Amino acid sequence: MASNKKLYKDVVNTFGHGPQVDVAVREASSLIGEIQKYKLMRPHNVPQAIADMEIMCNQLRIIFLGVNDIKKERLSRLQELINQKIR
Repeated sequence: MASNKKLYKDVVNTFGHGPQVDVAVREASSLIGEIQKYKLMRPHNVPQAIADMEIMCNQLRIIFLGVNDIKKERLSRLQELINQKIR
């Protein structure tokens, strides 16, 4: 994200928080739809939808502060779960 952080900030500042949150909702919906197509073994665009959603997630990090700290906590919990399964 670091190399594109300025671009993400510029997009959020240009279009605004509300409109970019709306775009994030549409992209999330699109990703869900593409995953459903994949599950039904139909032609899909999951990789493209993931890329679009990742771009939106980076913009959401600008809008909603504190995501990285929460992510660290969640990843730590996930590692604990894996460690418990391995034992």
